[in-house]
Amino acid sequence: MKRLLIVAAVPVVALLSCARVSGPLASVGPQSAPDYQNFDQRFSQDVQPVLRSYCYGCHGGPQPESMMDLTAFGNTAQIVAALGVWEHVHDRLEAGEMPPRGRPQPTTEESQRVVQWIRSVRDYEAQRSAGDPGIVLAHRLSNAEYNYTIHDLTGADIQPAREFPVDPANEAGFDNSGETLALSPALLTRYLDAARKVSEHIVFKPTGFDFAPHVAVTDTDRDRYAVNRIMDFYQRQPTDLADYFFVLWQFQNREALGRSNTTLEDFAAEGGVAPSYLAMVWELLQDRRTASGPVAELQERWDDLPVAATVPNDAVDPVEAVRAATEQLRDFVADAREKLAWQFEVQIEPPLHRVTQTLVMNVNRQQAAHHRMLNPNVLVPADQADPDADDFDPDLVIPSDPAERAEAIAVLEKFSDVFPDAFIVSERTSMWLARRQTGRLLSAGFHSAPGYFRDDGPLYDLILSDEGRREIDALWQELDFITLAPARQLSGFVWFERTDSPFMLSEEFSHIRPENQDISSEEIFGELKQLYLAKVVASGLSQEVQDIVALYFDELGAAIRWTDMARLEAEPYHLESLREFAERAYRRPLSQAEGDRLLSFYRELRDVSGLGHEDAIRDAVVSVLVSPDFSFRVDLVTDGRETQVGSSTVAPLADYSLANRLSYFLWSSMPDTELLAHAEAGDLHRPEVLRAQISRMLRDDRVRRLATEFGTNWLGVRRFEEYNSVGRDRFPMFTDDLRQAFFEEPIRFLNALILEDHSVLDLLFGDYTFVNPLLATHYDVPVSSIDADEWVRVDGAGRY
Repeated sequence: MKRLLIVAAVPVVALLSCARVSGPLASVGPQSAPDYQNFDQRFSQDVQPVLRSYCYGCHGGPQPESMMDLTAFGNTAQIVAALGVWEHVHDRLEAGEMPPRGRPQPTTEESQRVVQWIRSVRDYEAQRSAGDPGIVLAHRLSNAEYNYTIHDLTGADIQPAREFPVDPANEAGFDNSGETLALSPALLTRYLDAARKVSEHIVFKPTGFDFAPHVAVTDTDRDRYAVNRIMDFYQRQPTDLADYFFVLWQFQNREALGRSNTTLEDFAAEGGVAPSYLAMVWELLQDRRTASGPVAELQERWDDLPVAATVPNDAVDPVEAVRAATEQLRDFVADAREKLAWQFEVQIEPPLHRVTQTLVMNVNRQQAAHHRMLNPNVLVPADQADPDADDFDPDLVIPSDPAERAEAIAVLEKFSDVFPDAFIVSERTSMWLARRQTGRLLSAGFHSAPGYFRDDGPLYDLILSDEGRREIDALWQELDFITLAPARQLSGFVWFERTDSPFMLSEEFSHIRPENQDISSEEIFGELKQLYLAKVVASGLSQEVQDIVALYFDELGAAIRWTDMARLEAEPYHLESLREFAERAYRRPLSQAEGDRLLSFYRELRDVSGLGHEDAIRDAVVSVLVSPDFSFRVDLVTDGRETQVGSSTVAPLADYSLANRLSYFLWSSMPDTELLAHAEAGDLHRPEVLRAQISRMLRDDRVRRLATEFGTNWLGVRRFEEYNSVGRDRFPMFTDDLRQAFFEEPIRFLNALILEDHSVLDLLFGDYTFVNPLLATHYDVPVSSIDADEWVRVDGAGRY
């Protein structure tokens, strides 16, 4: 039974890959009529006499037993139309359960005569309909399919169908069949609301649009999206010095570790650290010619690390001691480096306010420029040091002799260059706030005004590859593009200078106000710069301050102009992205006429309705999501490829329809790029391609949806997570969390069965299950300590 699910899925999908062409989707010609003449003759001669003698007495008349009136069936065609009833008759007769005890019983030959006739009709119908799945109705996406499809289409877990009415199930208990998935006017309204909800997640970028995991309509929402993407990038980078020291320890002990031929670059790749920076740290550790101060101490500590041959073999973790030692080396470097770092304060330059943006930005620039530089002002020559002073620090004492002092400073400069005081600065608060207050990620440190400052020079120069540099450059550009941060920073600057600062309260600035819509226009901005600089000069401030103020306006103006230009240049990309979105949403290529209609709708929204570019794109996205091409599944057949299967005329599904049926069966969602590529190539019907795609899709994490949507419906537990019939007073242990765990357990079991390719018989005989801490306690299963959200496999579960 191994590989049962994969192998069995192939004929299932092969069955799904044909549609009855005589159904509502297409018409090829009439089907050949079944030949029931022989069956009708045998029914009247062999079957009806038995039924009349033993069955019609109970199963006939105005009130037949079990509401089963067998007298209503007079020929084979009527019986075939209700074959399920006669399957029941077949089973009861074969089991000897009909007629019931106490009633006249047919002979064995009489019973077998009826059983054999029913079986012959059934076999005939099976052969006649072989390869014909019957009529497959066009139907809307189920709620689960809608949510999964939106997730895969946008990359965001929006779940817009969460507020939809529960999908009704068919007689077999499945909630994704065409006969039950109707679309009422009320539900159509829900679809429109859901589409609008999805459109609120759109984020516009320089080369297209994407979807945020949260609503991205307000400035705060867009800020959070862009800032989180940058922070996610920063947090992925290898900046922990302990990792570099540990990799270098492995490299130094490579012979003892049996890896004599492994290069430094190979160790860097295995350890996930930057190879160029690893080489720089290695060079510092090996250069013993002029080592002094923290470099000499670092090298001594490095030499004290255990060699690989002396690490105890019976240790729980043979390298645990080395790991701890490398972390101590990291902490030593951090402490030593902090003492040598620069600290800058905003200068006092009346009548400019102390925390005006012009001066704050100057401090930010200075701090960013000095991360890899030694601060010589903290060093004290030995002949000037006072050991009794409160601020005395022996680590900052350097020789008095000029030559020795110069040599010591050179070593400290090298140390500071290799080990920056920070690779990035991710949090910067306003000078008015507590020095170490956190939470304002990437902030420029302005008071009550938006503004972001990039401070990642050491990371950029020492750690990042060329690809990483391109990625972070693009993310910072996106920040300005998405958030309009430069223009908002300007508004905040003018607001501050007219409220908390008196600098712009003089008459010449009276017409420049933060609420002006055109304040960031080239004309108004240029006038503001000219007036502001003129007042700085007239106030008698130094040339240095004048240059600082001019640089502020030059940088901010360039950022505003770039943003304005980039947003104009991005509009064609957004329209192309809209077309691509529609094509992915429709799960097939977009025709030229469909693309033209979509673009025409966008133009109408702009030219007639007066919407801005972004609002028009959002409404166009809504139109795509409420289109039947998205919200309905319609299987089309391939024209010109009709064949006769038994007495039915069938044709294979079109390539894109097959891709859709396959993905919605296994993933309850849209086809992915690879599946659509095979549909485009036209080779998805080839058995070897179909098998390969099924195997690939069954290994994908999305196959959990097969366990959830098919498996739990099949097992009859799909709605258990909503089950509320347990008396909580009598069973207080039945909490919502326990109920959810009960529902999750069969999903984990089915998912493991599919992913690990176990026998389907494990559903009946498998002696294992999966538990989290809550279920383990409820089942009294002893498991090792696990986290609250962790699940573990329990073998031999029948013991508990």
